Amino acid sequence: MPNVVGNNPERLQMRLLIIIALLTITLGQASVVARADTPTTQAISKDDLQKLIEKANQGNADAQYSLGFMYANGQGVPQNYPVAIEWLSKAADQGNGGAEYGLGYMYANAQGVSEDDGEAGKWFRKAAEQGVEAAQYTLGSMYANGQRGVSKDFDEAVKWLSKAAEQGNRDAQYLLGLQYKSAQGENQDYVQAYAWLSVAASQGNTDAASVRDKLVHKMADYQITKAKRLSQEYNSYVKKPSPEP
Repeated sequence: MPNVVGNNPERLQMRLLIIIALLTITLGQASVVARADTPTTQAISKDDLQKLIEKANQGNADAQYSLGFMYANGQGVPQNYPVAIEWLSKAADQGNGGAEYGLGYMYANAQGVSEDDGEAGKWFRKAAEQGVEAAQYTLGSMYANGQRGVSKDFDEAVKWLSKAAEQGNRDAQYLLGLQYKSAQGENQDYVQAYAWLSVAASQGNTDAASVRDKLVHKMADYQITKAKRLSQEYNSYVKKPSPEP
C-alpha cells in the first residue's frame, strides 16, 4: 500500500494511533480489505476507537480507511459492511489508494452493496494507478481472463501484471508468465514466460515451477540461456515479499 503519511509529525502521530488501534492486524499482499471470513480476534479500547473516530470525522483519510478496514473484516469491532462502505467511501473520495481497492473488493464481492462490476473496475483502476499492488494484480487478471465487464486484452494484462509482479506479487509473476506462454502470434514469448515463471518459482510458487519445467522442452538452447539471464535480472530488482508473521 502506498505511503500516504510522509514525514509530517502530525500525520506520523496519526499513523501511530492507527497502529495502536489496529493492534496486530496485518495489511497483507492480497487483501487491503481482507477476506470476509477473517475472524474477530482482537479488541481495542473504547478510548482508542473514539480517538480514531474523531480523526476520521475530522476528515483524516488514513483514519477513515482504517475504520473501513476494521468494520469490513470485524477486526477490533463488530463486522458491519454498510459502515465499512461509508468510511471507505470517504477515504476513497480523498484519493486513499487502500480505500479505493477496498471499495472495488466490496463491489466485486457484494459486501454491503449489490455486486457491480462497473464500480468494482472503476475503483480497482483508481487504486492500481496509485500503485496498490493488489489492485494492479486484480486489474491485470481481469484483462487476462476477460472478467468483470472487460474484454481480454493482452497488452493491458501485461501492463498491470508487470507492475504488480515488480512489486513482488508472485501470483502476478505466475500469471504474467502464463500470458507470455499462451499468447497467440507475435505476443507469444517463451523467454519472457520462462523468466517470470522462474521469478514466481523462486518465491515459492510451485505451479510456476512446474509450468516452467515443462516449457523448457519447447525452447531452444539459446532461448533457455537468455531466459535464465533475464530471470536473474528480474530477481535483482523485483521486490521481495515481507515474511509472514
